[in-house]
Amino acid sequence: MNRLCCQRGRRAAQGQSGEWPPGTKLPSRAQLCKEYGVSDTVVGKAMMILRATGLTETLEGVGVFVADKQ
Repeated sequence: MNRLCCQRGRRAAQGQSGEWPPGTKLPSRAQLCKEYGVSDTVVGKAMMILRATGLTETLEGVGVFVADKQ
């Protein structure tokens, strides 16, 4: 399930799904857990991978956003 969550998140952040275009604020961790039916740990790991690969940007106190592809 962790791999599936990461793959779906990566595709969405890359804009392949059209679900989250660049600049879109991602749902909260709690919302993602509920939507994908996974634990907070799984969502946290997926978010860490997305951030490490440059697909998302975190603004402290504001949220996590899909990075601009440029």
